[in-house]
Amino acid sequence: MFIMAQKQASQELTASKPASAKVAIKIDKVEDKKGTWAVDTYDSNKALRSSFSLEIEHISNEKIEGNYCYISNYGRQEDCLSKFSGTALNTNNPSATNARYSVSFHSSFKNLPGKATLDLSNNTITWDLTEFPTNMGGSIPKHAILTKDNSQLPSS
Repeated sequence: MFIMAQKQASQELTASKPASAKVAIKIDKVEDKKGTWAVDTYDSNKALRSSFSLEIEHISNEKIEGNYCYISNYGRQEDCLSKFSGTALNTNNPSATNARYSVSFHSSFKNLPGKATLDLSNNTITWDLTEFPTNMGGSIPKHAILTKDNSQLPSS
């Protein structure tokens, strides 16, 4: 489903409009961070310029694993299905409001390695690139604040 959604997003980038208001999500445990987190950027004409998402597949107080997808340049460039894994930096008592992880990944562009930190707060995940893949033919956000993908929420 994640792959299909990203492919559909790629095809619809130039025709997309900004999403409506987002729903606030209360997250009490680190394990509740599983799922898709995303951020979109738009140009001045409200055309979708880029989309960055993290799919967290496994998370605990010690480890995190998943993949990321970055679609940029109005859908003309994709770095998707790129796995990441890492360990907690604050193992004393991580919670959903203060967990921090150091992650390593390999970009789908030439399988180049990189590193980032993920800071988990109650309603966001902040991505900060700490080691950029050298000689990378693609791009990846240096800094991004992602929110929970509301389409995963159960309907009420």
